[in-house]
Amino acid sequence: MDKGQLYELLNYKIIAKTKNNQEHIGYLVCVDPISLTIILYNNERQPNTMMMITNHSIKSIQKLDSESICPIDNFQHLCDTFFEIQQQKIVSKIEFTDDELKQRRINMLQLMKANNVPVEEQDDALIVAYSVCINPPYMESDCLSNNPVVLERIRDIIRKG
Repeated sequence: MDKGQLYELLNYKIIAKTKNNQEHIGYLVCVDPISLTIILYNNERQPNTMMMITNHSIKSIQKLDSESICPIDNFQHLCDTFFEIQQQKIVSKIEFTDDELKQRRINMLQLMKANNVPVEEQDDALIVAYSVCINPPYMESDCLSNNPVVLERIRDIIRKG
């Protein structure tokens, strides 16, 4: 199935059959534009669940009901809860002094320049490769971007640095 066909099914209830003959039913809520991995939301299970299915494992996808659109209130609540929990897990217990943050910023600037990656300073943030924002304390998890390919490459540089 190509990207356009998957996008047409967004928010509709589908059944995804995988190559190992399993069937997964849920609302198609996300399609990764690069890998075509999909995320299904199932509000019929308790608790509500989300499932990620990689494109290479999908055998077929079929829309179940053209009238059945994802109940946005339930899904929004699930997302809010999920990201709130994830945010709490990510928040580090480590407190950095101003001097430590300044040194981390300098180290990040040097790392990007050593890898020939354009970097600009903007307030406390660093803008890397014109599309990735790195906020204090300048760790891999502090990188934000709408471009997943560039974001992953920058994170890879940080991991190896």
